[in-house]
Amino acid sequence: MKGFDVGINLRLSSNITILNNVLCDNKCGIKLESSSSVVISRNTIVNNSQGILIIQKENNPLSSENIISENVIKNNEDGILLQNSNSNFICRNIIEENRLHGIRLENSSDNAVAENNLNANDFGIVIYGVWPNYELKDRIMKNKVANNKHGICSFQTCNNILKDNQMINNEVDFEVSAHELLYMINDVDTSNTINGKPICYVVNRQNIEVSGDAGYVAIINCSGVVVHHLNLADKQGVWLAYTRNSMVTRNILEHKKYGIYLFRSFNNVISENIIRNNSYGVYFNDAYNNSLLRNIVLNNNIGLYFGGPIPFRLCSNNTIHHNNFINNTKHVDDIHRSEPFSALAINTWDDGSEGNYWSDYKGLDENGDGIGDQPFIIDENNRDNYPLMNPVAFPDLENNNELISWTEPLPIKRIVATAVLMAILLVFVIIYFKKRDNQQAAILENFNNP
Repeated sequence: MKGFDVGINLRLSSNITILNNVLCDNKCGIKLESSSSVVISRNTIVNNSQGILIIQKENNPLSSENIISENVIKNNEDGILLQNSNSNFICRNIIEENRLHGIRLENSSDNAVAENNLNANDFGIVIYGVWPNYELKDRIMKNKVANNKHGICSFQTCNNILKDNQMINNEVDFEVSAHELLYMINDVDTSNTINGKPICYVVNRQNIEVSGDAGYVAIINCSGVVVHHLNLADKQGVWLAYTRNSMVTRNILEHKKYGIYLFRSFNNVISENIIRNNSYGVYFNDAYNNSLLRNIVLNNNIGLYFGGPIPFRLCSNNTIHHNNFINNTKHVDDIHRSEPFSALAINTWDDGSEGNYWSDYKGLDENGDGIGDQPFIIDENNRDNYPLMNPVAFPDLENNNELISWTEPLPIKRIVATAVLMAILLVFVIIYFKKRDNQQAAILENFNNP
């Protein structure tokens, strides 16, 4: 079927099978409108504006319980698009080279997307919530998503389940985008991998460590988390959202859009990381009262960025010193420079005696104390009053083997037990010496008073 507005069009239909068709060069290959229990299988759907479109129209029933399986869907604008369609099953399709989406679930819930092969699309799989329906509960399982610009993306949705998906060599493998905490709460476990490394998607946890070999790290609504000794060099970085009192330390973060992204997070410490060759080294979005200490920020397009897509974000009262800012296209940028109605980002750039090293600092050090005689001016509201003339030395940090081979810290129970034993030993030592001193005093008294 070729050259039609719609190759196959079903409206208010049910219990129909569409099998072994070739649909090409149509505006829409197959369209189901308010239809249910339709099987679409073993079709070749090529060069259409939309490959398969399943929608609800006006006040008609939802399209639901349809099965889309074992089709070849290629070179369309959208491969499979569901709008207001629930409880459908999309499985074992080959979906490749579509110019927009491989699979897009829009305002559609309780769908299962499983065992599909998505290759070289703009977006592999997108789950998209539209007000007021954000709680979609879609299940994305055992898909292979490779060589797309965007792998698996969740935009403004929550309570989705992702398990056993492989993301391989996508420009952005995995992305969750939301402006509120609710829409970040998804079940994404470590069975999902990026180039063979597990996704670490941590939600509502306290006092844990994240380390080892990860492909992506998101820390959401957590406190007391330590993210350390990771080598994240596969396009994904560390994302902290609604997180406080946590630490990101001694990681290598390179070749990403964002090395570290802080969203509505505060009182965190970013220390002793190598952050290099990213679009943004560290991105502060409504993030305040954080500390950035002793990091190497190298060869990024923008070293530090303060702001976000929504005006009036607060990105002030962060403390930044003893970092090396080297050969970034722009060391620091601020949304206020392009959005004058946004909140000013006013931060502290030294500890009162020493600041940061800036590779393009032009000042002098006439007294030879290692501190520049003139401040390093960032903008009219921010300055490093004590710029360092030489980079801060981190010999162990720059040794990659040292960074990624490390000793597991002692468990807290062992630390407590050791402290208790030391305290008991100290008590015995004090008692012993006090008893000895009393004995010596008694001997002296007897000697002086025979």
